Amino acid sequence: MVNTNWTYDPEAYSDLLSNNKAAAYYGRKEGIASIHRGSAVGLYHVGVGVIAIGTVTSACCRAIHDDVPDAEFFVQCHFDYKVDPKAEPDRAVKAWEINERFKTGHRFRQTVFTLPAAYASFIREKFQERTNTR
Repeated sequence: MVNTNWTYDPEAYSDLLSNNKAAAYYGRKEGIASIHRGSAVGLYHVGVGVIAIGTVTSACCRAIHDDVPDAEFFVQCHFDYKVDPKAEPDRAVKAWEINERFKTGHRFRQTVFTLPAAYASFIREKFQERTNTR
């Protein structure tokens, strides 16, 4: 799971969704290097929930961010589901739903963190349910 960086850059999520990537910046960027091609990946948006789920399609890449070379590390993704947190926050999968289902207390505010594979399946199921009801 990769946080959308909303706390520090409220518009970063838009870049992540439109460019199909998961990214981290500056001092937190190294976490992205641990995500490998073929891994399941989700984007978590603080205050909304999981706004995308898919699969990593590239190795870790580096980019300029705010005119600073290599300030952004990212991986390209194929998102099976994605929602705009401003336009359709009700379609996001909430952290409490995940914690309730698995009887856990995961904190979702970290930049990059790993969850068991069953969580990705659950998130996909929730997105599928919400897509079919619209």
